[in-house]
Amino acid sequence: MFGVSKVGKLHICEGPIVYSQKVNYHSLMVVVTHKHLLEAAAEYPDAAAELAALEHIIEESQWQSFVELRATVPDADAVDGYVIFNVRGTRYRLITVMHYARTRGDRLTQGHCYIRSFLTHKQYDKKSNWDKEYGS
Repeated sequence: MFGVSKVGKLHICEGPIVYSQKVNYHSLMVVVTHKHLLEAAAEYPDAAAELAALEHIIEESQWQSFVELRATVPDADAVDGYVIFNVRGTRYRLITVMHYARTRGDRLTQGHCYIRSFLTHKQYDKKSNWDKEYGS
């Protein structure tokens, strides 16, 4: 017997996933682009697990504002239009631009998280690096 149970916002499928389930269960927020996180994880293996966890949190969220984001990730900072996530304490910084979910009619749209850079603490101090690695 197959079914779907709901735990918080996560839907857990019991039994094999069928095509219709794959279509119906997508992320609430889109990370653009996943490739940048993979590159950062490969270059900084000590940050890989935390980057994967952060990506999962982002994809399963439907934030409509920085206030909502900060309630989920308390150490995130908003600086000059960017959202900065601390990774491994303050060893690394994930620089992003967030386009929050919006209410359109009777539905809530998907949000988007654009990855701009993944920087060491020292690289982060120079603001010109924030968009440098992946372009603007």
